[in-house]
Amino acid sequence: SFRQPIEFAESIEAHLSSQSPKPMISNYNRLIYITDQFDFNRHCALFKRLTAPSASLGTKSSKSPSYCVLGPPALAQLLLLHRSGESVSIDWPRRPVYSCGMRGVVACLTGFSEKARVSRIAFLVHCLGGGIRAEVSRKVTHLIAVSTADAKYRKAVTYGIPVMTADWVEAAWMARDSAAEHSTGFAQHRLRPFVGNTLAFFGYSDSDTSEMAQLAREAGGTVVPFASLTASSSSASSTNPAVTQIVVNDLLDFRSIPALPTASQSASTAVIVRSEWFWLAIQNGFQFAASLYALKQQCLESSASAAAAATAGLSSSASASSATGAAAARKRRRLAPQQPLESLAGPPDPSDLMLLSLPSPAAGATSSALHRLSGVSSAASLLDATADSSALSPVAERHHAGASQCGIDSVSSPAGQSQQNQQQQQQPVDSRQQRRLQKAMELAHTEANYVSILGVIVNVIRREVADASRPGGALLPDMAVEIIFHGLEPIYKLHRDIEAALRRLTENWSDTCQVGKVFTDRADQLSQVYPPFVNFVEQAKEEMARWEQRDPRFRAYLRLCLSRKECLRQSLKELLIRPVQRLPSVTLLLGDMLKVTNEDSPDHAGLQQALAVVRKALDHINEEKRTTDSQLAMFDIINDIENCPPSLLSSHRVIIDRVDAIELANGSSGYRPLAGAGSFLSLLLFNDHLQISKQRKNGASSSAAASASAAAGGSHTGKPSSSALKPPKRQYRHLELLHLSRVRRVCSLTDDRDPSDIRRLFAFVCRSAESGELFVLSFALIGSADKPAFLRS
Repeated sequence: SFRQPIEFAESIEAHLSSQSPKPMISNYNRLIYITDQFDFNRHCALFKRLTAPSASLGTKSSKSPSYCVLGPPALAQLLLLHRSGESVSIDWPRRPVYSCGMRGVVACLTGFSEKARVSRIAFLVHCLGGGIRAEVSRKVTHLIAVSTADAKYRKAVTYGIPVMTADWVEAAWMARDSAAEHSTGFAQHRLRPFVGNTLAFFGYSDSDTSEMAQLAREAGGTVVPFASLTASSSSASSTNPAVTQIVVNDLLDFRSIPALPTASQSASTAVIVRSEWFWLAIQNGFQFAASLYALKQQCLESSASAAAAATAGLSSSASASSATGAAAARKRRRLAPQQPLESLAGPPDPSDLMLLSLPSPAAGATSSALHRLSGVSSAASLLDATADSSALSPVAERHHAGASQCGIDSVSSPAGQSQQNQQQQQQPVDSRQQRRLQKAMELAHTEANYVSILGVIVNVIRREVADASRPGGALLPDMAVEIIFHGLEPIYKLHRDIEAALRRLTENWSDTCQVGKVFTDRADQLSQVYPPFVNFVEQAKEEMARWEQRDPRFRAYLRLCLSRKECLRQSLKELLIRPVQRLPSVTLLLGDMLKVTNEDSPDHAGLQQALAVVRKALDHINEEKRTTDSQLAMFDIINDIENCPPSLLSSHRVIIDRVDAIELANGSSGYRPLAGAGSFLSLLLFNDHLQISKQRKNGASSSAAASASAAAGGSHTGKPSSSALKPPKRQYRHLELLHLSRVRRVCSLTDDRDPSDIRRLFAFVCRSAESGELFVLSFALIGSADKPAFLRS
């Protein structure tokens, strides 16, 4: 194919030692050696001879010929490239190439202390068709390092260059005879993110510290207890390695914690970082610069000042408290004349003081009321569950009618008394309207929060966990993403529409605004969009918990969600429960608004209809949930019973009771054995059938073992074991399916030797479907089941 002459020699050295090469060899400008004997020391000496002047080869030519040393795999791959017409990218002269497994790889080495080790790695990369560069640049495809504490590592992370260990090259060399390329494989040889780092954790619970320490060790790091950093003895400092990072809980209030001990010998150079740095490294598989996530100096100064304040003397604290108490007393005396007179008529009410601290809007000032109430509603709780605030109305009435209760009429002028009587007639009405406006804004505010949370789940979290372009691939497979987030997008679209309608009402508020119409117009949608999510929310949480336990990257992502502002410092599990809580919360808010709405208002009937619509949707959702749970229970039953009749699965069939029993033998002529006397049975009572199954001895344990084996071998790259491929042994074996019409009599058996009915015996007299003859099935109930209740059912 290359139109080159072929010669055979004992070795390359023997051919080079020949003083008179054949003339036909000298007529060609390229000499290709094919050998399968690649050795680093041998080829170092061989290269010196190949790069020597041409006179050493016995030729008179002034131009030195080119030499190339190839292995059999490289020759075969080169031949394929030549036949396909693709340009050959392998350098012919000087470098030996055994295989093209690293074709296109440009590697850079850093952190190696032994020069011989560097020479060997570079030689193997060259033998596999790759190249070596001294510095990290955009032309470099891989960095080979021994530690993450290196400047070249930071630069490689910035450029998005994968960082590998030297074992990657050794593994590629061991697989040199395979035809596959090794430039993108061997993900297990990536440099772990905490190799060369010593971490300490501060501000976490014992369980969180243990979990994070285990993840850090699995990622190649070393963990030192934080308490050991405060040891003053030199022996304790000498036994601990130098701490490189101290990971601090983001949720801590640094004004209330002691100063972080960075002055000890083992922690003097440590970088104090937020937990986001740690979880990002676990999630991505590489480490960002710790300086980017270091705590601000203000936090450390607050911690130090808090520690200094904690060591202050008791006398200074007592003097400061007394001074504060005196100042507070003077302030109370100064503000006493400004307090309303009705507060002097009896003991102070905390709710009165809370109400009086809010601005009192003037009558008819709708725009200013909106402005003031927006500040009140923005301080409301982000939770959707809203307490009933109707108890504030008596307080407001006492506040507006307080003058007549305190004897102001006796000192008021006639003009002032007339104006005051008009205010007494107008203020209760205006106050009721303002409370109605406040309830409407509270409903709109909680709806906006709910839509914001749904938007984060649908548009941010779901897309991030399914993003296959992130380092290491998607956090979850497509099937898991569908199970966890199924049914959320229609709910998000519906409530985004409701939130926009409520916002328009509150921005253009008037007494004729109809809040109830917002929900009555969407009655059918409320009943349609919620069941697909609510019916399977438990399965979604179980799937999320399973992947959280299995995959550290997904676990790290969930921890990062806690520190994100848009997640309101709540976990994904807590956010997923919001759709279940929203409609009950809406009924409370609509009920509160109905209480402050006049009966002659056009919105009064609309709010009543809206409450009925939402409650009807809740009833429909609950009924759908019960139906779905019953169907899922039926699927579980069928999966647990071997040779279960397919006719048992039906949409109208509902399980009523389930008990365990032991089959008994009796001497009656109609006795019919099922599995034999003394067998452990399971009786499933449905609304129309009785399913009798035999319990297997090892069915539950084998099923659990198969599930555990499947969970252990179900990673993205791992292959399942042979035991996981076998179908699990089912827990029960089908014996009899009796229609209830065939059960002619239910008998509660008693024994003179057992007056307390400890054995709990019972029997069924049944009629055979084939012959019509009667037969008896007798049992002894076991477990905690109630015998009379079961027999009555």
